[in-house]
Amino acid sequence: MALTNKNIVFVLASTELGGAERQSILLARGLREQWKSNISFICLGKGPGRCTELLEQHRFEYTIIRKYTLYKFLHLPFALLSLLKFLLVLKRRKTDIIMPYCYESNVWSGLVRPFMKKGVDVIWNQRDDGRGIMSDSINRRAISNCSHFIANSDAGADYLIKDLFVREEKVSVIYNGVEEVTPALSRHQWREQHGFTDTGLLVCMLANLHVQKDHETLIKAWAKLMSNSPNIEGDYLLLAGRPQDTEEKLKRMVAEYGIENSVVFMGGVKDVHSMLAAIDISVLCAFEKSEGLPNAVLESMLHSLPVLGSDVAALHCALGAEMKAYLSPVSNAEVLADNLQKLFISAALRTELGKKNKERQQKVFSVDALIANSAKLIMNVIRH
Repeated sequence: MALTNKNIVFVLASTELGGAERQSILLARGLREQWKSNISFICLGKGPGRCTELLEQHRFEYTIIRKYTLYKFLHLPFALLSLLKFLLVLKRRKTDIIMPYCYESNVWSGLVRPFMKKGVDVIWNQRDDGRGIMSDSINRRAISNCSHFIANSDAGADYLIKDLFVREEKVSVIYNGVEEVTPALSRHQWREQHGFTDTGLLVCMLANLHVQKDHETLIKAWAKLMSNSPNIEGDYLLLAGRPQDTEEKLKRMVAEYGIENSVVFMGGVKDVHSMLAAIDISVLCAFEKSEGLPNAVLESMLHSLPVLGSDVAALHCALGAEMKAYLSPVSNAEVLADNLQKLFISAALRTELGKKNKERQQKVFSVDALIANSAKLIMNVIRH
């Protein structure tokens, strides 16, 4: 088999755990188990995090390399030293294929490719539909050194072709896959553990708290909903994600709207599947060009949840055209609040939408398809 004993190194832009990191580990497991490839990881970050914990759990070798920007003069010497260390690790592992995920790791991998042995391929993984990549000499050089490009959404592929001027024949769309998981806790057990009743409705946005996620619109919509329907049933909005640069601002917003008693900041949630099995409505508010194919939405679909969110390409791709009526214009809290209200008053509608989401997830976003399509593409790249 073409991938047997091939040394494939996944390069991640963080040691923390987000959708891109989860997807890379799913694919790495498949390539190791089904295709007998030699898999290892390099993580760009300051120190261990939840991603490296998961790598240890699955017994993957990994190295952490400190990440510095190439765009600040004072950081440049440190960035070059980190790039050198990155190159040496890749050489020491006798790398055949480099699989970077997200902007920094894509660029770093492209930059070091000319210093690797002949025949090493870099496969760029585009995980959003056009954020953060500047068309300058550094990025153009990195892009030119990549053998092929994978986008996890149609919008991401369009961005590569139209904005980064990658040749269309070098771009492939491979959708994310979602793994079937049995929740560790039942709906009742999870709710009881976190102090929620069995009867109240739980709405959740599963996303780290940073500027690329639009938690503000959801908070405004929730405040509008609570002003029209006083919370007497134990209904809560859960903001489940690692605290980052917007946490304090969001907490101030919640206080200003006077909804502290119905909004819970959950922090980073390790047992995501037990939480999703215990909630009633999933929401993802996003900006244009801030998402690729959001894992949080696909995992919500896996658990037969209705999903609301922003009317952006990423959610169109995940949910399909049929669900467009339940997406609201970007930053429009009024429409989002109205959609929440529709789901609040109709258990039948929640069930209907959740069933359709589950069917689409099983048909379009399976782990088997992710592994098979990725393996086929990698083999084609190797042959060329």
